[in-house]
Amino acid sequence: MWTLEEFSCVFDSPTTKYSQTTHTFEPFQEEESKTFVDAACGHDEQTFGFYGYELAKHNEKIIHDLTGVSLNVFSLLLSILPKKCTVVLTHMTLENRLLLSLIKLKSDLSYVFLSCIFAISVPQTSKIFTSIISYLEISTKDWIIWPSKSAIKMTMPDAFKKTILIVE
Repeated sequence: MWTLEEFSCVFDSPTTKYSQTTHTFEPFQEEESKTFVDAACGHDEQTFGFYGYELAKHNEKIIHDLTGVSLNVFSLLLSILPKKCTVVLTHMTLENRLLLSLIKLKSDLSYVFLSCIFAISVPQTSKIFTSIISYLEISTKDWIIWPSKSAIKMTMPDAFKKTILIVE
């Protein structure tokens, strides 16, 4: 029979680079004690917090899952934004402002939730989203070509030419 004599899990700080679990067991009827070290108490390198674009910039899947766009599209949108967005004074990088805005567009997370993730105030979150979307609207308005009404009627299937209203 074994009895638990000592248990410890060592964390030096919130940015602990290692962790360790020590179990000391003493045999119930034996004289010697045994010590086991279990590295399963945590990761060898722990990181805490949300690192935004810095975490995701080298991972296509993370960018796509968060924003719904590829890393190439993200980079393209980033390149058309002005380098100095002075609408809202904040410590956030332009990359994180775009990331916040695209996450909001894709997932419709609340401003409160986004403000917690990015560690900024709710009004700043709203202003950042509005300003980035405004810049993107101005910069990309010529990217979508709307055909004229006559072009639409000429290319419309015959079945739809007599249709006045479509209700889904």
